[in-house]
Amino acid sequence: MGADAERKERASWIDYVHDSVQLCRESIDQEHHAWDADPHYAHLVLYFCLTAIPPEQ
Repeated sequence: MGADAERKERASWIDYVHDSVQLCRESIDQEHHAWDADPHYAHLVLYFCLTAIPPEQ
């Protein structure tokens, strides 16, 4: 699963970061619920990797 938040035209960097945070929260929540619902994964650990890019100069 991968999620990318495209920066909206004329969006400030702060707005872009807030949009990205919301997308991450929604994606993690959705994947976590799907993981918990599948008994085949009960013995495994779910990890997420979050990365960020620096603001444009």
